[in-house]
Amino acid sequence: MRNLVIVIILLILLGGASYFFYQTKLTPVTVTPSPTPTTNPPSTQSTFCTSAELQATMDEEVAAGNAYVQIMLKNISSASCQVIGNNILSVGYPNSVTNFTTVTKRQPTTPTFTLSPNQTIYALVHYPNGPQCSSQATDVNSMISYAVSSNDTVSFKPTRGDTLLIPSCGKASEVTQIDLYPFSSTQVTP
Repeated sequence: MRNLVIVIILLILLGGASYFFYQTKLTPVTVTPSPTPTTNPPSTQSTFCTSAELQATMDEEVAAGNAYVQIMLKNISSASCQVIGNNILSVGYPNSVTNFTTVTKRQPTTPTFTLSPNQTIYALVHYPNGPQCSSQATDVNSMISYAVSSNDTVSFKPTRGDTLLIPSCGKASEVTQIDLYPFSSTQVTP
């Protein structure tokens, strides 16, 4: 009889445990996930300056047979913008002039300049002002330009006059070398 009571108690315990286990398995548990905050990654899109946002000027100083042209590019907008830093200045002159040559004197060191409002970057152009000529030199209307982005190029306006006057020797064999120095955040010296 005692064995029978133990068997009945075991059956009751097993039945209760099975019922509890079965109920918890079938009862759906609803878990509401807490919202994950979303953050936008920082923008990798560059905002390049447009030519309208830049003031492009040049100031020529002539001394002792040399001309130094300080090139200045200033952000005149109210927001920061970028300018490509590793392009080379371009010198424009009439196709009839065959005795000008341009030489890049230093390699650019900054791939991109970020200009704050009113910030200026500088480059330099140098050329001899006549001593390279044994014959009469003639001033040639020239211009300096620079690609500030893949979409925009600026032309530099002289502080005096409408164009930059670079002397061209009367003899085609007498070459005027125009030295180009890249942009920097400080004024450039040769």
